[in-house]
Parts: sequence; C-alpha cells; structure tokens
Amino acid sequence: MTSTPPERTELVLRYGRRSLALCLAWLAMLGTCLALQVFDAEGPFTAMGNNLLKFLPIGLPIAVGALQASLKGKGFAKNDPDVRAVLEDEFRRANLNRAFRCAFFTVFVLQVPLGFAVWNHPTHVALYFMGGFTVLLGVMALMAFFLFFDRG
Repeated sequence: MTSTPPERTELVLRYGRRSLALCLAWLAMLGTCLALQVFDAEGPFTAMGNNLLKFLPIGLPIAVGALQASLKGKGFAKNDPDVRAVLEDEFRRANLNRAFRCAFFTVFVLQVPLGFAVWNHPTHVALYFMGGFTVLLGVMALMAFFLFFDRG
C-alpha cells in the first residue's frame, strides 16, 4: 500500500469537518423555522421563519460552492487511499460511538422540556412538534458531539 502525504489526508479531514459543520448550521436554521411555525403560527415570528426558508434556495448553493472552493481544485474519489484512511480510522470510529451515546442521552433528557413546551397545544400539534424536534435534535446533537470529539 502506498503512503499518502499528510497534507492530503488533513485536507480530507478538514473538508469533512467543514461539510458537517455546514450541515449542522442548515439543520439549526430549519429547526428554528419549524419551531417558529409550530409555536407562533399566526404571529410576527412566522414571517421571520418564512424569510429564512426563502433564503434556502439562494444560500445553499453559495455555501456548497464555498465548501467546494476550499478544496482548491483537488477532488477525492471514494477509493483513494487517503479517504479510506480517514473513513477507517479507529479513533474517529470511537469518537462517533461516543457521539452516538451522548446524543442519545441528550435527546432522552430533552424530552421533558419539549413536553413542557407543548403543554398547552392541541395533541396533533404537540405530536408534530415532539416527533420532528426529537429527530432534529438527535441528528444535530450527533453532529455537534462528533465535531467536538473529533477536533484536531
């Protein structure tokens, strides 16, 4: 097996971290819009959420383009040795397992405040909010904990 220069492997790691952070930021924005739609369906904050959603088709290609520009013209194939080395790293896998455990307990603990948040809402709204936010917070917690544990 040929060894790859550490600069290329580090570039793959940084690109992965940046793309995960970008995904986390977009999920946070969508989660904010979801919360505004559920809690304040007729209020002034709903307009703010709708404006954030209108930004999505414009901002997402700009953000992805900036992320691709950070590669500086170097692309990666899935079977490259440096990409495989990053994907098969045992320390990163251990960090992902730690992030799974922390995200599970975070979602488990956040069920009580979410329940109190929808206390006075109709049942269908409460179910919509609890289900959507449980999944959203679980994915966001997993990404955030993995970024925290996998920092260089």
